Amino acid sequence: MPALPGFRGIIRDDAKTVPWKDRTDTRLFWRARSTGVDFGTGWNWRAAHRIRLHTFATGHEGEVEVLEETPQGRLQLQRYPKGQLSQRYMDAGLVGPLVQCGIKGDFCGKVAEEIEWLNVVPQSRGQDVKFVIDVGKSSAFCQLGDLSY
Repeated sequence: MPALPGFRGIIRDDAKTVPWKDRTDTRLFWRARSTGVDFGTGWNWRAAHRIRLHTFATGHEGEVEVLEETPQGRLQLQRYPKGQLSQRYMDAGLVGPLVQCGIKGDFCGKVAEEIEWLNVVPQSRGQDVKFVIDVGKSSAFCQLGDLSY
């Protein structure tokens, strides 16, 4: 994803940012590591925000309803297979390897096998899309400042 505002000028070359009007990919873009997931407390790690977003974006089973506009300008619910919807509207998910999982035994290996990891993409990839989502407290801190007062 594009560099967080707190890192502007350090890892992103603003001169290479594609102007909005020239961006062609209208899917929602997100890539992240498995940070911020509490693997070691017995809490259901599958309920973590990054894991849930990844599972939704890369899932292929079931159907999802989407509100779409008809040629007549009306809105209607349309059902799509989840995999088709994900490919149409999202390029989002976690990249491996699994990080921040220090539990002894084979637990971390099983978690890593369960996740369908996406490929790492170059940092410039996030500069050619129209919609980017960022999931995590570090980015909120960079954008909004310290909100704990």
